Amino acid sequence: MKGDDEATLRFIAASFKSVWALELLLTLKRGGGACTRSHLVKRLHASELVVSRALDSLVAAGLISNDEDTAIYHPANRSIAASVELAEELYHLKPDAVRRAIVNAQSSGITAFADAFRLRKDGDD
Repeated sequence: MKGDDEATLRFIAASFKSVWALELLLTLKRGGGACTRSHLVKRLHASELVVSRALDSLVAAGLISNDEDTAIYHPANRSIAASVELAEELYHLKPDAVRRAIVNAQSSGITAFADAFRLRKDGDD
């Protein structure tokens, strides 16, 4: 994989908590306007909970703006917008690599959290 692809995969892994979140962002981006939560639920065939969590994570990542019922594709700056363009292109060309990057990032976070609570064997000090 090219260095540019690696940088894009790092952006994807850091910015998207789930593949749903990426799909939701691209739906907003391609739509070119505001979408209501109910429209996103129907469009993505997702639950309200999945859409709400994805919207929250996208707001936190600086990718969208969101009020109570309407979400708008609105990257925080040009650099983020350019990274989204690259992410969209890579997702189109290598969807499995993008999905793996998202899943692996979330799995490593869960593993690190679990490791923090792992009990030591007797004698480990």
